[in-house]
Amino acid sequence: MRIEPWLLQTVVYVGVENQRGDFIPTGTALLVQYRPDSEHFLPIAVTAKHVIEDIPGDWIYYRINQNDDQSVVRAISKKLYISHATTDLAIFYVDQKPEDEGKFFVLDRFIRNEWIQHYGGVGVGDDIAIIGLYTSHYGIVRNQPIARFGNVSAIPSEPISTGRDNVIGYLVEARSIAGLSGSPVFLTVPPILRRDGNLLGAPNPDYHPVGIVLGQHTIQYKKDDIDIPKWQHEEISDDTETQLIERGTGFSVVAHFDSVFELIESEGFREFLRKNIENSQ
Repeated sequence: MRIEPWLLQTVVYVGVENQRGDFIPTGTALLVQYRPDSEHFLPIAVTAKHVIEDIPGDWIYYRINQNDDQSVVRAISKKLYISHATTDLAIFYVDQKPEDEGKFFVLDRFIRNEWIQHYGGVGVGDDIAIIGLYTSHYGIVRNQPIARFGNVSAIPSEPISTGRDNVIGYLVEARSIAGLSGSPVFLTVPPILRRDGNLLGAPNPDYHPVGIVLGQHTIQYKKDDIDIPKWQHEEISDDTETQLIERGTGFSVVAHFDSVFELIESEGFREFLRKNIENSQ
């Protein structure tokens, strides 16, 4: 299913700067707006906590596209981010400028849940789109986010292993790879769909995030007794010792977006607001 082009502008890249000052992206973050009242808003980004933790040093670097076909790298202290108590999620402040091209989602639990429930909720087999980083083609001048498409394979029920911890979330089949951590997952609703025997129409494409990618789901297994070369004519090692091999299953582990609302409704978020408001003045 074709998506609206603006959906690719809802993310920024998170990463590091090398010794030459070049930005190297390592993950993705979703742009959102938190509105404490009708007159104010705070631009923030949602990502996987391990994306931030894996950045060396005291600064979070992120790159956002701009309207002049360029991009800019900004940095914020690691002291100014907040993470979820039990889920691999984090948010940090985004220094939004008029020249930025990013599209921000307004964090509104009621509007999002009403939209999803109108289409019968999220179920196994539903089409999804993941917007995020492709490390082999991330863009030199500007971010070049890609869209990966797939389906919901399991809805949140029992904890799923991510290799770092266990989380209650979705399993989606979308051929996840490194770099997609922190990427938003959107439910893509076709123009007409059937729910409980009724036909529902969605003439104007609309999107709401249903979760954030925490990483790919991997398994470990013992090496087969019969050795087969990975490439034609490749020699087989004489090592006969038992080895554990890790391989991706084709599934991505996705944190439920309700965890984002839990984070902004937590007591720690008030302190997060205070620090970032003071830092931006």
